[in-house]
Amino acid sequence: MIGLALLVHPHELWVSVSGVYRDLSPEHFELTADHRKQKIRSIEKIDPSKWSSDLGWKEGWDLWRIRFSAPRVDSYKACLRISLVWNGHSISQKTAVPFRTLLIDLYDPEANPLPAWEACFPHCTEEESCFALWAPFAKKVSLLFFDHPERLKPSWLLSMRQETEDGKGFWRLRVPGNLHGTIYKYVIEARETVLEILDPFSISVTANSRHSVLLDRRYLNPPGWEADKRVLLRQYNDAILYESHVRDFTVDPRNNSDAKGSYLAWTFPGVKTAEGLPAGLDHLEELGITHVHLLPIQDFGSVDDTHKADYNWGYDPLCYTVPEGSYSLDPQDPAKRVLEMKQLVQSLHNRGIGVILDVVYNHVWNPNAFSLAAVFSEPLFRLNVDGSYSNGSGCGNEFDTKHPAFQHYFLETLRYWIQTFHVDGFRFDLMGLIDRRTMESTARALHKEFPGILLYGEPWTGGDTPLLPQERSAGGFPKDAPIAIFDDRFRNAVKGFPDDQTTGFVTGHFGRTQEVLERMASIDNFNERTYRNPCEFVIYDSCHDNLTLFDKLRKSRPDLSIPEVAALVKCCHFLVSLSQGIPFFHSGEEFCRTKYGQSNSYQSGDLYNAIDWGRKDTFAEVFRYLRGLLAIRKTYSLLRPKDGETLARQVYFLEKWDEGFAYALKGKGKENSILIGIHLGASDRTIAIPPGDWEIYANPLTAGEDLLGIAKDHLYFPPRSWYFAVKKKASE
Repeated sequence: MIGLALLVHPHELWVSVSGVYRDLSPEHFELTADHRKQKIRSIEKIDPSKWSSDLGWKEGWDLWRIRFSAPRVDSYKACLRISLVWNGHSISQKTAVPFRTLLIDLYDPEANPLPAWEACFPHCTEEESCFALWAPFAKKVSLLFFDHPERLKPSWLLSMRQETEDGKGFWRLRVPGNLHGTIYKYVIEARETVLEILDPFSISVTANSRHSVLLDRRYLNPPGWEADKRVLLRQYNDAILYESHVRDFTVDPRNNSDAKGSYLAWTFPGVKTAEGLPAGLDHLEELGITHVHLLPIQDFGSVDDTHKADYNWGYDPLCYTVPEGSYSLDPQDPAKRVLEMKQLVQSLHNRGIGVILDVVYNHVWNPNAFSLAAVFSEPLFRLNVDGSYSNGSGCGNEFDTKHPAFQHYFLETLRYWIQTFHVDGFRFDLMGLIDRRTMESTARALHKEFPGILLYGEPWTGGDTPLLPQERSAGGFPKDAPIAIFDDRFRNAVKGFPDDQTTGFVTGHFGRTQEVLERMASIDNFNERTYRNPCEFVIYDSCHDNLTLFDKLRKSRPDLSIPEVAALVKCCHFLVSLSQGIPFFHSGEEFCRTKYGQSNSYQSGDLYNAIDWGRKDTFAEVFRYLRGLLAIRKTYSLLRPKDGETLARQVYFLEKWDEGFAYALKGKGKENSILIGIHLGASDRTIAIPPGDWEIYANPLTAGEDLLGIAKDHLYFPPRSWYFAVKKKASE
């Protein structure tokens, strides 16, 4: 049986065949191009390790190289079909698909690089409207224009022309006049198939992404947009990240917010809780975070834009260049979603808060309907040797990130979001599925063009993938392409595994004490006193996945009262806020957010997901505690060393015991030294500390600018206590 049939050169196929069939010869295969039989010149078995880094070879399959004659030079555009013939009968056949090595042969990105995003997107001026599509395997490309978004039949059609004679360039069309608001699709003829697709570089789409829409960008900016500036980072661990969801954060019916659940709800000041405490936008500024990390807002396919009760986190991308329509006040107006998303960014920037987009470039909503898949065929996605989609994403498909088309789309769409929407960085979902070379080259290009951008991602996959472990983007990136990764080891050491009843350091598992110390203080080797770069790690205790922090602590320690669990939340905040890495907080954990034990609420709706702003009134003490810790973090630069070498020079006191630890960082010049200590044992403990007067600004009850006491020579820990202290200079 034939599994894969990949055209790797114009006259060469690589075919995977079940190992049941041995000693094959040219007589066992039949090849047709557009139904015309082709002469097979040679067939030979080759080493499958040639594919091992792309497909991951499995037992039971052999790899054969088939060379053939073709009637014309552009045979890669033909419909090629290979059949396995046994005892005179065709028992298996497969349509050959162009592999990316063929695409590289056709189009050398280094010798003739593809255009940047400005040339990929449609655009219009007063004089003309321009469309472009890179479809090197297409026989013909046309534009369909529609009079109405619900119309299935186009009102007119225009053929496009290839830009170059050799067929390696873009298909383009220029139409006289400004076609602002025009509804359109592409129709592609390739390998005996005719497909209608969205423009993969759409500026906007109609409701539920049925059609692309051409818009004049001059009409898509809110007042003052020209003055809007990105929030620039000096170094990664200057950021304080706050992960939220457009709808969750604003949909609570008990607050006085307007436009609930929408982009615009993020723009209104003066939103209050029932007790009159700041909520919404004012709450973020009061808390002191530096960046909002938004769950996916790139157009996704799992909700009905027009059904206001429809809910999903949005990890199912459909059109990567367009804001999601369900968060717009008017999803029927293609311009509104673009304008309103810009207003959200502008409102946060006006408060000095950056915007990070959670982006999903590891898989798509529907691989068969995805526009680029129609243009480049199956090899845009990783395939198993039997021809099925690899499922490393856990969603039925995963991008082949080594494919030149993906690499171009990846970089240019990210550039578009920065240039057009002024976003301040990206969080990459399942970044382990993006090959390291592609991730590094993309990061290098973004950092060069947009200094101060913030990039981080999940260093794992969602399942088995042919991408080799050493090729996965799992951390350890070069200095000129910095990308941070989530430190799940810290998360698990602090509270136990995310969804079960296991415990961690804060819930009494003291076998994880050293691990918490190492991850918090960015220690690479405790015994040798070596340190890792803290800017490479996102330090967190919870995120949108799994149980909320409050729910997890309650599940792990059902014997504790609500006030006791709230105290443990404060302890987790202490560890995250004062870590050397990049602190990250799940929206609502600052006032003990609960999802009532729901661990995977990606489609559970507002009942489980909506932020309950009443909990800010109930757990105001927890909120004030985190606010005080974040003020401390911003005040003392020793908490934000730029690299491991700097940190190694700063640590001059380090002590660990079974139930806790303490360490001190030495200030330079006018900078005060700082001391961090925690003891979670059931009995008290006293430790010797470096000489001097140590002013305490955080303890288990409160944190902030107020002096709480002074320790000298020794620090006394009552049961389950922790401190942040600053050494008073002798001249003070």
